[in-house]
Amino acid sequence: MSNTAHLNLPVIAAAQSQKHITHNEALALIDLVVQLSVISNSVGEPPADPTTGARYIVPAGASGAFAGYENQIAAFDAGAWRFIAPGTGWCAWVESAGGMQVYSDGAWGALVCCCRTWHRSGHGRACHPARGNRFK
Repeated sequence: MSNTAHLNLPVIAAAQSQKHITHNEALALIDLVVQLSVISNSVGEPPADPTTGARYIVPAGASGAFAGYENQIAAFDAGAWRFIAPGTGWCAWVESAGGMQVYSDGAWGALVCCCRTWHRSGHGRACHPARGNRFK
């Protein structure tokens, strides 16, 4: 079976039987990673009674079911933990931190606003807080 290049979704083969299984698997993966919001990026051991849909970024030194999955997305789905390796540029809202994280160079880090850089170069004046939003 082949998979897509970016989200690693399973692709239905031309003569494949039970196509609904592959299709449903792809939908489940999309549901887990699109508009990604995780509960925490610092929980090193899975909760004892997770709810379906709970997602975490696995930190370094994790144990239990999270062991060996550093920086991956741990998602509780269909009664089991699934682990999804992020791609460069993936972003996630981290609920416990109240902010965005971006995956780059093999690690998650804070998403930094580019407005100040753009303003210094003469671009992005609409997002400068002192000037207000010119697009209102």
